[in-house]
Amino acid sequence: MEIAQIQPKVLMLGANALVRDNVRVLLGSMGYHCLVASTLKEALTLLEQQKPDAAILDPQQADSPPARIVAAFHKMVPHLRGRAIVLIGEERDSALRQVLDAYFLPRVPRDALLQELWPSLDSLLRRMTTTQQVTRSAPLVFDNFLQPLLVGARFSHPTVRRLLYESDSLVAELSLEGQRDSQRITLVSQVAKPEPQLSCLPVA
Repeated sequence: MEIAQIQPKVLMLGANALVRDNVRVLLGSMGYHCLVASTLKEALTLLEQQKPDAAILDPQQADSPPARIVAAFHKMVPHLRGRAIVLIGEERDSALRQVLDAYFLPRVPRDALLQELWPSLDSLLRRMTTTQQVTRSAPLVFDNFLQPLLVGARFSHPTVRRLLYESDSLVAELSLEGQRDSQRITLVSQVAKPEPQLSCLPVA
């Protein structure tokens, strides 16, 4: 029995039909399902109905400045913050660049769609998937760098750093050691007290 793989949905918002068509074809070749909207109002309707995983914004529209469109999308669609890519051209729009910098939005030049859109979108969706897999964090319960020195002992910074993280059912031990005459660090770790159903699973 084969299980069908779910296609990630990507919303494409832009007034330029040629750019929209190019992005739709490119996303289709990448295995993504593309939802197309020419106005912010259409985009909000699709967002409510289709629940896309990411968005690509081409904010060049005649009825509103690009910076205002990007800012409005960012504020009105909070669940896609960190999952939107903005297409930019050669124009020097200082207001747009200020918005992109303020919201830390990734950007892709329109004339480099074939070269840069795929790696940017792939990286964004992979980062999103990794974040969703983290169900809870384990607090740090021991760090030998933070242990107080014995009374009368001279200061001697340890060369190996040992960390211990503990949750309700797992304990993760990490050892970090810098190599001599090198910037490399050796990391050794193990998971203690694993539950039986977790004993054979890989740990990232």
